[in-house]
Amino acid sequence: MNKEETGAAISRLVEQSIKNNRKAQMELYRLFAPAMFNASFRILGDRFVSEDIMQESFIVAFEKIKECKTPEYFGAWLKRIVINKSIDEIRKRKNIFQSIDDTIPIADDSDELFSEEDEKEKANLIGIIKRSIDLLPDGYRIVLSLKLIEDYDYASIAKKLDIAESSVRSQFARARQKLIEIIEKIKKDSK
Repeated sequence: MNKEETGAAISRLVEQSIKNNRKAQMELYRLFAPAMFNASFRILGDRFVSEDIMQESFIVAFEKIKECKTPEYFGAWLKRIVINKSIDEIRKRKNIFQSIDDTIPIADDSDELFSEEDEKEKANLIGIIKRSIDLLPDGYRIVLSLKLIEDYDYASIAKKLDIAESSVRSQFARARQKLIEIIEKIKKDSK
């Protein structure tokens, strides 16, 4: 299926779900559950809580499905619900963000982290990066995931997390540095 056909199929499923068609809702769930779980897990780092957040998000989405303005973009709309619920869960747990000294220099986003490697080493490196992200402190992992993986800009992250944009920039710079350190340690330990 091409992009247009996929969008049309999702639109039909959303329209049927608005009419409370359980089969259409199950199909939407089947299509989007893995991606929604991953989005939550990248933020929370807890499989069980991420599973709960994903389930709760689908319940909210199906209750409010009429509010989805563009049915072909149901996935993006649902992902916003998942991310917001994941961030709310983090807020419930604790205040995870460290106080920020605005004098800390911030690395340029254009820095290249890794050089080209052959395919086998790239696959190994991807595994190391995933493990390394999981090892980051909550605040770093959240900001890094929202910026790099979910493609939020600094202002949007600051608004979502209710912190200053300068704090987001500093957290991101620190997260990148910490990620590089963890990756280097894992690579060194695996030699």
